[in-house]
Formats: sequence, C-alpha cells, structure tokens
Amino acid sequence: MRILRDFEIKVIGILADGVLSPAQLEAVSSVTELGNYNHTGVGYFVSVSHQSLPAAPQTLSDPFVVGRIGEIEWGFVCFLGEGQLTLECHPVSGPDAPTNIRDLPVQVSVEPSNVIDLR
Repeated sequence: MRILRDFEIKVIGILADGVLSPAQLEAVSSVTELGNYNHTGVGYFVSVSHQSLPAAPQTLSDPFVVGRIGEIEWGFVCFLGEGQLTLECHPVSGPDAPTNIRDLPVQVSVEPSNVIDLR
C-alpha cells in the first residue's frame, strides 16, 4: 500500500514541478515504506525516502498550495535532501489539522501569493 495520500501526491507534484522529474515523482508516489510521520498537534510532517531523490537540500514552498476541507485551510512545504522528501502540512486559517487529516477528502488548489519578494 502506498504511504502518501492522493492529495499529498498532488501537492508534491505542484511544489516540485521543474525540480523533480516525472520518474522521481512516480517513484515517490509509489513508496510503500514510511520514513517518518509526526503529527505536531498543529499540523504534521510525513517523510519518504527513495534513491532517486536529490542529495542536496532544497525547500519548496512556491507556489502557495492550499488544502481545504470546507472553510478550513492548510498550507504545505516540501523539503528535499539526502534522498528523502518531507511534506509539512500547517494551518492557514481555522483550527489545527486533526489527527485524521490524511484520511479526509482534502481538496488541493494553488492560491495567489501575497508575498513581496524583497531581493
């Protein structure tokens, strides 16, 4: 059985577009062994490993990807490095992520970013 849920695979595909190849995305979505899972009480982190994933660390948070259940929203950040991928889910509006969020019908969308790049 796959470790990552369909909505998590969709989020990773959006965040890692142009960073991971289609073959790497397929490999990640097919992983059947959990690297790590930690529900923090606010959100969660889920990690998987695969030899095809990059060794160099990279944080993927653009575009702004939102998961929704009704009016409640969560955001996502993807961390890559050392052959591992970690997906973070954190609240954007509303309550903290319930412990069973991964089993709920989360709807994924890309939202316009209100962040100003000061570089």
